[in-house]
Amino acid sequence: MGRFLLTVVLGVALFAVVVYYFDWWKTDTPNRKSNTEPETEEALGELLYPRQTPRVDWHVGSGSPMNAVVVHGHTTTPEQVDVAAQVDAKVLCIGDEIPEGTAAAAGVACLIGEPFLQRNVIQGLADLAVIYRPWEEEATVRPKQVIAKLDPARILNEVALRRAKYNAAIAEYKGAEELYKEADLRAISAEKAYNTIIGGNRLIREEEYREKLLSRNKSFQDKITKKEGIKVAEHEQQASEIDLKEHTIRNELPVRCRIKIIHHKGEEAVKKLEPIVQIYSTERLRAEGMVDVPNRSRLHVGMPVFLEPTTEVAPRVLMGHRKEVTAVAVTRDPRKPRVISASEDKTVCVWDPAESSPRWVLYHPDAVRTVACTPPGAPMDLLLTGCANGDIYLWELDKLDIKKRRYDVSFADKLKAGHADGVTALAFGPVGAFFASGGADHRIQVWKTESREPLYTLSPGISPDGTITALSFTPETKLVAASTDNTLRVYDLHEKGAKQAIDPIPDRSGTVGQLGVDRDGRRMVFDQGRRLQILSTQDGIQTGILENPDGTTPFVTLALFSPDGSLMLTGGAPEGRLILWRTPGANQRGFELRQYVTREKAPVTCAAFFPDAGLSGKDAGSYAVSGCKDGHVYLWPVPNMLEVSQHRVLARLTMVGGAVDSGTRQIRVGVDVDNRDGRFLSGRPVTIVVEH
Repeated sequence: MGRFLLTVVLGVALFAVVVYYFDWWKTDTPNRKSNTEPETEEALGELLYPRQTPRVDWHVGSGSPMNAVVVHGHTTTPEQVDVAAQVDAKVLCIGDEIPEGTAAAAGVACLIGEPFLQRNVIQGLADLAVIYRPWEEEATVRPKQVIAKLDPARILNEVALRRAKYNAAIAEYKGAEELYKEADLRAISAEKAYNTIIGGNRLIREEEYREKLLSRNKSFQDKITKKEGIKVAEHEQQASEIDLKEHTIRNELPVRCRIKIIHHKGEEAVKKLEPIVQIYSTERLRAEGMVDVPNRSRLHVGMPVFLEPTTEVAPRVLMGHRKEVTAVAVTRDPRKPRVISASEDKTVCVWDPAESSPRWVLYHPDAVRTVACTPPGAPMDLLLTGCANGDIYLWELDKLDIKKRRYDVSFADKLKAGHADGVTALAFGPVGAFFASGGADHRIQVWKTESREPLYTLSPGISPDGTITALSFTPETKLVAASTDNTLRVYDLHEKGAKQAIDPIPDRSGTVGQLGVDRDGRRMVFDQGRRLQILSTQDGIQTGILENPDGTTPFVTLALFSPDGSLMLTGGAPEGRLILWRTPGANQRGFELRQYVTREKAPVTCAAFFPDAGLSGKDAGSYAVSGCKDGHVYLWPVPNMLEVSQHRVLARLTMVGGAVDSGTRQIRVGVDVDNRDGRFLSGRPVTIVVEH
């Protein structure tokens, strides 16, 4: 009997669970009708709002075709040398010497504000002062600029000695030359006297005459010897001066360089040819990568290629939450936008981007999981907040008092019919007249903003069979929904219900919960691991594809279009990075523009664009905003049209390998890069794109 009662109790309990799960216990109310997808459009009524004409896509440049050869590589420094000592000596300083007399002529003021140091060179009773600006690693040195100086105490004495010997040799030569002149005059006089005969006798004897000639010859040889002595002394002086110059070490490369490694500091002894510093050129780099062997036939030296550098950007940080940021949004007006951030700490912060603390904090009874703002063109700044307990609140931001910083939900309109589980997605329609909500209860509700009441709920027959992760309205009266059942669904919205515009698109990877739809409503994102497909909302056909550079890292968390559809923001890079892309087209590949990197490297949870972000004619760039698990909100600069058009650099292929790498079974290709503008950084990733 006991077993029978236990079986009955378990059966009743199981039945109750099933009833609760499928909401059989609820009855539809006039304000909460279940849409069972009527068979005819007449039964659904008119369209929910008038269809609008989509805008024309914004294009910048020609881009690269989808069949281009894409090589992922890195930049290297081909000009990298060790600067060595040329003599045995002691290091006096690593720095740029201030020329002697400069400080005295300019005065002490020229040294103020600069980290100048001084070393003394022992020179007998009067030491020589060497003033210099010390170098640190990664400092930039110009061609011929002083890098280091060896202690010249010994060689300075040697130079002084050699100069004195040279001057002495000149003096000796001058003396020998005067002696020769006198000896020559005496020889000439002796010759005349010897050749003069008076009374049969010469005026001088032959021995005396020959002595004068010998004296002249000897003086002439002394003159030649002294003249050669000058040459010897001059060479010795020049050799000592060369030795002195070798005590000053300069950048001998014809380009600007950076100091990579300082091997020896001051007061350290070095031997001849021992490296003191290592420098490398930043003005000429090489981009290298590996390409599959079959593509080698498409490559040849000298052909044009495009280089796409990896550009990392740091953010502005807004700190106001104590727990994970779950959602972000931006208000409608691009002239004075406000950033909205929601958190597990049960608050929503409203930020002025120019301020470091929130303008208003909106307190909720439970964790806030999602937010939405009315779009541009809406008459009011409205904010929707969805909570973990299923509640939805509508806030009128224009009514918030600038002098009051704290509000609770009593100031907002609590919607009468929410969700049976957490609210996970919210979205306003065009001009904000309608909005939609999705939840962990697998339901999608369509609401009228003015009445704050639901028009209808999509039935389980057409609603996703999973938690709703993203909702987006389109100008053509459609609603796009993503959910954890790994489908993407598109609905036609009518006054009395919705119908599926196309069959559900299955087989998503499901790693990207926040899937974007462009504001024109013609393109939507479909995630498949390491690639994103851009699909048409009209028929689900692929119109573009986006792949991660390394080909292995999957996209995760989010993939959003900029307001004008020209850019895309994705998550998935390691260390909590976001990547900004040029949106791919039907026959053009998308390419990476920026990597957004946080110092904390916390995982990204959400993101949104400012209303004016994109390439549609703005001179100045705009911003994107993201939230992370660490509770921080980040503002990221979005490049403008000019910056995007100049991102890719035209170059020439300078090397195509002739041997297959045994490890990768690929061949190496290389491109020499003119980097005088400092745009590329050595050792950073770069993409080489061959379009031909």
